[in-house]
Amino acid sequence: MTSHELEYSYDGWLVFNELLSTEVHGGESHDIPDITESFSTYTEGSPKDAQSGFTRLSIEQDLRDMGELGPQLRQFSERLRAFRYIDEEWVEQWGYDENGNDQLYYLDRHDQVDLFWDTENEVMMLKGNKQLLDRKRAKLRGALSGDLKLDDISFDYDFFLWLLYKEYEDEKLDAGSDLRIRKMTRGETVASAENDESRVRVEGKEDILKSVVMLVPVLEGERIRGLQGNFILDTKQIEAKIKFGGRVHVLVTDNPMSSWEDARQMGLSVMFLSELVKLYQLWEKLDSEDKYPPPSFFDDLRENANDEGWKLRFDPQEVKSEYNRKREGAGEGADDSQPEVEVGE
Repeated sequence: MTSHELEYSYDGWLVFNELLSTEVHGGESHDIPDITESFSTYTEGSPKDAQSGFTRLSIEQDLRDMGELGPQLRQFSERLRAFRYIDEEWVEQWGYDENGNDQLYYLDRHDQVDLFWDTENEVMMLKGNKQLLDRKRAKLRGALSGDLKLDDISFDYDFFLWLLYKEYEDEKLDAGSDLRIRKMTRGETVASAENDESRVRVEGKEDILKSVVMLVPVLEGERIRGLQGNFILDTKQIEAKIKFGGRVHVLVTDNPMSSWEDARQMGLSVMFLSELVKLYQLWEKLDSEDKYPPPSFFDDLRENANDEGWKLRFDPQEVKSEYNRKREGAGEGADDSQPEVEVGE
């Protein structure tokens, strides 16, 4: 497979609209080089012979060639494989030749999706327009599925609540994860999984654990649909937006990452995303008592709201009872979902 220089230029957020877990068919009998070499190689086509396939991106080597990379990101670069999937589309357009005569031209409107595969964590992250991914999903997965089993990675509403709880308690996220929360700054709630249109978005630079317009819907039993905050990975600060529906945005401007080389920004963003998925998968396997916050957490949120000047006129007994049942192992899976993850905006 040929190498292709990755276009690293972007503004604002790096947006990843699809996350997949991967499993190699045949287990250890197939090694990674064999699998990647089996992907159909892209060769340039023509209007009458449109082509599609994969070309190798150079980010792994770009990262390895950098100085002062840091041990964690350097190790990550060793297990990272990156590709661009290109599906040609040629569009007819009439114009004029040099003599002023009508001339039919063909414009290339090729679709492109960038794929980043963490072969150790077995996570594949797709960077591309959401509408494009929806349109190309079947063809793209068909091209990948020869040696790989692919499954959607979906977050649960309660994962977002668990992140808030961990921030509130100032606890380490998980012994198996290198990811830490610095502060959650924005959030979004939804009345129910069935009524996704009825949602409240909370924005601000302050800690949303002190935001009345965030706390009250949660105490009333609304689901957290998305969070934005500052995370720490490999001593680096990353701002990310994690949304229900499978999109993650990583912000690479207006923060310490903005002065880095583009390849380094991309590498850290993809490593963060892989660690986030790993954390989610660890959360899924937790015992119920560790997976869901205790009823006392909602009492503490009520006190926070009172401290911020909003006098709660009800005891959030319903939501406390719900999570008490979940901690006892009842009612799990009621809000299974397929979220989005975004990095930046």
